Amino acid sequence: MRVTGEEFKEVGTSSRKVVDLVGEIAEASNEQSQGIKQINTAIQGMDKSVQQNAANAEEAASAAEELSAQAMQMRQNLGMLEALLSGKSKNELATI
Repeated sequence: MRVTGEEFKEVGTSSRKVVDLVGEIAEASNEQSQGIKQINTAIQGMDKSVQQNAANAEEAASAAEELSAQAMQMRQNLGMLEALLSGKSKNELATI
């Protein structure tokens, strides 16, 4: 079987097509990789924000609890002040 110049030409053309296709695949893979990196960066940023929000919420809850305790103490103090101003005895003040 004899290979002609035309057949060699077809092999060369097919080889170039394969090289071009492999290059396009490599380029598409690179673009996908860049896209995945951008998504990963965005997710890391969101994760950091969520963690910061959780820390802020914890601090706010702690501050609210402290304010509640202070308000309760203030109510007790006001009750004692009202009792003193109304002339209640020491025994009556002890029950407040």
